[in-house]
Amino acid sequence: MKSQKESSKQILKSISIFGGVQVFLIIINLVKVKAVAMFIGVDGVGQFSIFNNILTLITLFAYLGLNFSAVRSISLSFEENDHQKIKRTYNVFNYWTILCAFFGMIITLIGAKYISLASFDNDSRKLEISILSLGVLFTILYNGNNAFLQGSRKLKEMARSSFLSALMGVAISVPLFYLFKQEAIVYSIVLTALLSFLFSYFLVKKSKIGSMKIPVREIWNEGGEMVKLGLVMMISSFIGTLVTYLINIFIVKFGSLTDLGLFSAGSGITTQYIGVVFTAMAADYFPKLSSISNDRDKVNDLVNNQGEILLIIVCPILLALISFAPLLISILLSEKFLAISTFIGIMSLAMLFKAASYPIGYISFAKGDKKVFFLFEGILNSVLILLGHTLGYYFGGINGIAWGVLILYIVYFVSINVLTRNKYHFVLRKEYLHILVVSTLILGLGLSNVLFIDHIYLRYANTMILGLFSVYYSYNKMNKKMDISIFIKSKIEKFKNKKK
Repeated sequence: MKSQKESSKQILKSISIFGGVQVFLIIINLVKVKAVAMFIGVDGVGQFSIFNNILTLITLFAYLGLNFSAVRSISLSFEENDHQKIKRTYNVFNYWTILCAFFGMIITLIGAKYISLASFDNDSRKLEISILSLGVLFTILYNGNNAFLQGSRKLKEMARSSFLSALMGVAISVPLFYLFKQEAIVYSIVLTALLSFLFSYFLVKKSKIGSMKIPVREIWNEGGEMVKLGLVMMISSFIGTLVTYLINIFIVKFGSLTDLGLFSAGSGITTQYIGVVFTAMAADYFPKLSSISNDRDKVNDLVNNQGEILLIIVCPILLALISFAPLLISILLSEKFLAISTFIGIMSLAMLFKAASYPIGYISFAKGDKKVFFLFEGILNSVLILLGHTLGYYFGGINGIAWGVLILYIVYFVSINVLTRNKYHFVLRKEYLHILVVSTLILGLGLSNVLFIDHIYLRYANTMILGLFSVYYSYNKMNKKMDISIFIKSKIEKFKNKKK
């Protein structure tokens, strides 16, 4: 029990380190999202989404998934505490990163005309896509630096890099959107990628790993091992990004660019802001899981512990998203986007099941099980996402997408548990399921309150009761896991001492 409490404290500490900065990132991104909505309009939001999808798609293809597999390799090197092995692993990985970055830039330049035709039905955007090639170059280099920081579990440096990059990105992007409207979209993306790379570069240099001359053949052979696992992740992620791209095109073909703008904005509010918690968790969780991947009992304990804490944290946040969606839309976007209030409410409930599945989905990749990861995450999950979004939109419009996503995440949660139980003997604890059931009831009641109760005062009263119960339940569960009251007091004392 004591070790479980220590593990819970470590998990919460890791989330608080990276998550604390993520809160500031939200505030910074609020300014950027507001600027996008105000200065380039709903159609501009749709274009912004398409250009970002193109960037992500090419980056994933060109980088061969090395940023994912390298985290595993680097974390294993650090676990062995062998400085020469760490140095060699980093340098091999860095050589491959530079090669992939220039490869990505070149294929974007060569394919600019065809990418424009596929994305916009004409080649009028080929110049913008050519400029976007620089964004591909800097994004890959940034991802490489970030992979090293994550693999070496330098969470504070990762957080600092993200914060500074976002801050400077907004400082440059907002004036560009104001002055040049939609023409500034690509320049904003490229400048943000450049700044992200520069900040991450200086933070990696501070680690003083040092360079090492390695023969080309050895770089090829040793990097090849990372590439084999990375390719599986790359292909899976590429399929996932391609699915997102196809969903966007489907919405434009069967609906309009305005619908795509509404969908992108609604997805951004739900997935991006609850994704802060996922990002904060994964920053330390994945390298830690990779380092113990061969110990079944430790894997079971870590995954269950991580999942329970994640559910405890996200439940009150998702309830707030459901209850205050119109207010958030007015603050983050504009009144033109109020039509997505119901979409956000349903998507918030769907995010609960994504949170429940999230820690479990890492098991196969942490173990280096390429075949299982590719078939399940790359193929099955992508098919579910495509069907959920396209069928949902075809039959129910924007809100239909949200219902489709809810169904697909429930199916995915059941499927990933069946797979990991049979393949890796992973078993969910009863406490995990108990927290999920109670959280589902809380969010279900919250959604029903918004959808079916018109009397404003009754709705507010129900919201207050549910909110208080949700916070009390989460606090009580967290306190049992790790004596959170003592943890909070220690943080306050530490803060006071620093001020002195």
